[in-house]
Amino acid sequence: MKNNEIVGDLRRLKDCSGTSGFRCPEMQFNLDEGYDGKAADIWSLGICILTYVNFKIPFWSDSSNLETDINAKNNPLPFEEENSTVLRDLIEKMCAKEEANRLTIE
Repeated sequence: MKNNEIVGDLRRLKDCSGTSGFRCPEMQFNLDEGYDGKAADIWSLGICILTYVNFKIPFWSDSSNLETDINAKNNPLPFEEENSTVLRDLIEKMCAKEEANRLTIE
């Protein structure tokens, strides 16, 4: 498969562009198989919502972008005590570590 080749209805992307802290784990760590751009967008939207609600970027590391990406891959989502169960449920489904388990826009 070539970079950004379309396979059926699924486009597998093979770059790791994007903003650290908002990239899904497979963008940084799964480049051989590529990643689904739509699933990556759902992850990023979930991170945006959590950032707006809690006023801080989940998984953020001041040491490096790579450390932020490693945190996103390995650590659980960091919720605040005041985050509702409805918000937690939504974000957990949007930011499932496995792209196949993420909510879809449909």
